[in-house]
Amino acid sequence: MEFQIDFGNVPAPAPAPTFDRAGPLFAAAPGVLLPLGGDEVVLRLRAGGSHHVMTRDVFEALARCSAFRGLDQHVADILAAQPALSGRGAAVRAVLEQLVGRGLLVSADDWLRATTGSAPAAAPQVAIRHANGAPGAAWLDALASAQVPPARVIVFGDDGVPADALARLRARGIAVLGIGAARRRAWLERLARAVPGAAAAIPSLFSDDEAGTRNLASLLAANGRLLWLDGRASLPLHHAPALQPGLELAATTAVPVSFHARFEDALSAGQAVAGDPVAALLAGCGEPVGAVLAEDGPWAVSRADLYGLEPAALAHLAPQARIAAVVAGQRGAAREAGREWLFLLDAASRERFWSDRDLYLRTLDQPSVWHGPSRARLQARTLESPLAFDAGAMLPPLFGREAGDAALWGLLLHAIRPLDPVLHAPLALAVAPDRPSRTSAGWAPETPGLGALLTDLLAPRASELRAAAPAARLQALAASLRDLAGAPPATHAELLSEYLGFCRADLVARLQSTFLAAADAPVHWQADVRALVEANGRALIAGSAPRLAGWPQSLDEAGCAARLAQDVAAIAGALEGWPALWQHAVESGAALPDA
Repeated sequence: MEFQIDFGNVPAPAPAPTFDRAGPLFAAAPGVLLPLGGDEVVLRLRAGGSHHVMTRDVFEALARCSAFRGLDQHVADILAAQPALSGRGAAVRAVLEQLVGRGLLVSADDWLRATTGSAPAAAPQVAIRHANGAPGAAWLDALASAQVPPARVIVFGDDGVPADALARLRARGIAVLGIGAARRRAWLERLARAVPGAAAAIPSLFSDDEAGTRNLASLLAANGRLLWLDGRASLPLHHAPALQPGLELAATTAVPVSFHARFEDALSAGQAVAGDPVAALLAGCGEPVGAVLAEDGPWAVSRADLYGLEPAALAHLAPQARIAAVVAGQRGAAREAGREWLFLLDAASRERFWSDRDLYLRTLDQPSVWHGPSRARLQARTLESPLAFDAGAMLPPLFGREAGDAALWGLLLHAIRPLDPVLHAPLALAVAPDRPSRTSAGWAPETPGLGALLTDLLAPRASELRAAAPAARLQALAASLRDLAGAPPATHAELLSEYLGFCRADLVARLQSTFLAAADAPVHWQADVRALVEANGRALIAGSAPRLAGWPQSLDEAGCAARLAQDVAAIAGALEGWPALWQHAVESGAALPDA
């Protein structure tokens, strides 16, 4: 007998309830549970330190209200989790209303009001680094006509500023300072005499490359703000193609990427920013978070923007927090040097990547991209290199230009200024490629650099820091690196082997997970994912010398261990010397010699 179901007699499922995101929202105030034994507990609120005695059932209900939602939704969630309360929704709501009255459930409106504040941001200094040729005329014109003129324009390089551009800048009262090789040497020599305890760190901190030049610019901007232009980024400044209003308060997803068939197409994507591009890049930098969230600002936030977020995850939006840095997107060349990142994109970006095979192949050789968010983001920590910096408090030094070095800088910033978030603006500068095409390159195993390794090693230590002063926090991290540098060679070799193995195994796991989830992927994408998995799988069992990216291929295992000890000791020394150098810059105004 055939088994049949008469669907006509099956009642339709009840529609899922909908809840208002724009109405009053509430979330549990962050606190610490102190069990008393039996059925009672004490909740100690982190803000203010008040103590509240309650039954365990009430605490469990409160714990389910950790994110901002309406009271009706909180009631529904509690009833769903505790079947014994079925039919007692009114009683549950009454308890939640009592918790609101006791300050244990915080309203989104009150939380937003608590972040408000404003303070004038210091006039910026602009640093331009150019290795070949004079600074771009478009940048100099933009600086000369800026709504809020910079206090000083510093040009690093021996080519100097064109006379006509110099005249336009000075006509507006903008000081222009050129720092060529001679003046740079003189300044560093004087700095070593002024801060002898940090003299040994000066060569590694202020090397004649992008990282060393930015460190020098950071000191020159101490107590103010810095707009850093490294010579690759150029105007015009463009809005994101699918620009969205508002602000993501706790962004955790990857920054989306769009791919273009031609470099010129990537450069023209989005709409040019009307008005002053300098003001657009500096917007929010150094300002209190509350000023950025204000209703009349460009990134106004409403209670609906808080829906689903937990106050405990929004420490970077405290009233005393200031925007530490601003990151902009880029159009044209890609940020990353390798190709692995192309296979770990978010789903929408991944489909844009593989949709056209010719575009896919061109992207593998030399990506032409728009890389940036469509909506502004506030992040507790950045993995990317910013353009604008708040130097009103200490900034950490930078140790390289690769992705891992930018991530290390972001970790150090978050470690020494844990409340100060980074703003990722939905803007993009044009960036020309500075790396050759990879047409003939095969698939190589994941090989992170020293910056990535130190980021992963220091992250747990950074989360444990308690000192108030940024200098003390930086010294604690330097002590951790001194401990690592002093380990025996066998420990260094083992650490390198384990770290490379972990990175490669993790990449294989993520690639396989992505492969399984992308059942509709085209054959060309699947073939390259398999090749990348195989390359990392072979490297996992090869037993070769544990070399990090950028290290000479001639290094054997002992050489790798010695190189790690040497490089870590140099960075530890740089971190130890940096606070004294920063303090000297604050006190002296980082005056430069005439020669």
